[in-house]
Amino acid sequence: MFGSIFNRNRKTKVYSPMDGKVISLDQVNDPVFSGRMVGEGVAIETTDNMVYAPADGIVTTISRARHAIGMKLDANVELLVHVGLNTNGSEDVFESHIKVGERVKKGDLVISFDFDKLAASDETVVVPVVVLNSQFHSFSNFKIDALSDSKKTVLFEVL
Repeated sequence: MFGSIFNRNRKTKVYSPMDGKVISLDQVNDPVFSGRMVGEGVAIETTDNMVYAPADGIVTTISRARHAIGMKLDANVELLVHVGLNTNGSEDVFESHIKVGERVKKGDLVISFDFDKLAASDETVVVPVVVLNSQFHSFSNFKIDALSDSKKTVLFEVL
């Protein structure tokens, strides 16, 4: 009970889960993400095939195709990392390296995938990283139009 009260004023840094170019959600060619229907965040245009945990937390969801994970971070931040936009029927493309309920540390490998297979359905592989419960948080220090280094670049901070 007291943990959520005391964590309320703590900044949570969300690091890049992949190498690539950081873009605004406005530039994502999917109205669910560009319209921020699922939450606030950024996206990464990547040529990488490894996805790393962007922060410490507990894995709450893994999609059936293994292309997306949900995490609950400290300070009650619910984060989604979604690899690709046209991933329907792509079960053979992704491999999950984690389980639901597992505690992961920033930089742990969580998903790997066959980049060439995914790129065949997505011209540019875009990876939205969004806070699902954005309405309860404020944000600062968005990194947009810059190159990201997986596990090192802070994409944004959540308050």
